Amino acid sequence: MKKNYGEKVGMVGAWVAALLLMGGCGYNRVGLSGDLPNYKESPQPYIAADAYRGSGPDGAAQLRHRVVLVGDAGAIRSAAPIIEKIGQWSDPLAERATVVYLGDNLYPDGLEGPGHTAGKEILDLQLSASSVQRILIPGNHDWAQGHALGWQYNKRQEDYVEAAGALYAPEEGCPGPVVKVLTAGGDGAAVVLVILDTQWWLQRRGWQPYYIADEGWYDTCGAVDEDVVIDELERVLERYRDDHVLVLGHHPLASSSRHGGYEKQRGKDLLYWL
Repeated sequence: MKKNYGEKVGMVGAWVAALLLMGGCGYNRVGLSGDLPNYKESPQPYIAADAYRGSGPDGAAQLRHRVVLVGDAGAIRSAAPIIEKIGQWSDPLAERATVVYLGDNLYPDGLEGPGHTAGKEILDLQLSASSVQRILIPGNHDWAQGHALGWQYNKRQEDYVEAAGALYAPEEGCPGPVVKVLTAGGDGAAVVLVILDTQWWLQRRGWQPYYIADEGWYDTCGAVDEDVVIDELERVLERYRDDHVLVLGHHPLASSSRHGGYEKQRGKDLLYWL
């Protein structure tokens, strides 16, 4: 009996060791649709060959509008180099530039209360990084990571941001789409932002008991199911089909980084699987 037990333990240990070694190699690749850019079997993000990489607004005379996109700034500090870059890329263009923060504007759980001084300081850094039009989009952390009172935390951040003269979109915890036309068509295609609150899709589905405190918050949005949102998004895209349209939200629809399934595996895959 003891011998058999020892053999079984040894076999289990060998399997665990083998799985850990297997998990420690390479990336966990996901299948990508043929409609997506060619990622060349690499976990690195796709960047267009002519993407802007400068330090200032060179070629500004040829720009219709510059949209500066900043993601996950919720733990930003005053010494962060990105703060200076945001101003360099946007301020010289004045009304021809917009800075958009793409959610997770405040870690870990959004603006938790009126006395959340540290949170307000982080938002102030984002808002003061540029003098041009600023737009903040909610992310899951702004919704208290999907837990109870997420709607209240998100609404508190919305009120604070808009009191500072910036735009928070979509408002009231609604999904959108919110349309923001940055340039008129005139002699060419317009530049149009179509903004979604992607956390709405996750928050309203809910895992009890976290959502009970927010029950019914989405009833006033006019979009109480996903089909309504998708239908409206399709109408908006059709309306602006001849313009330059950027559809913005927090969660990636396709990503070659961590949230798209690309991540070094060092044994934790086994823990997730268990």
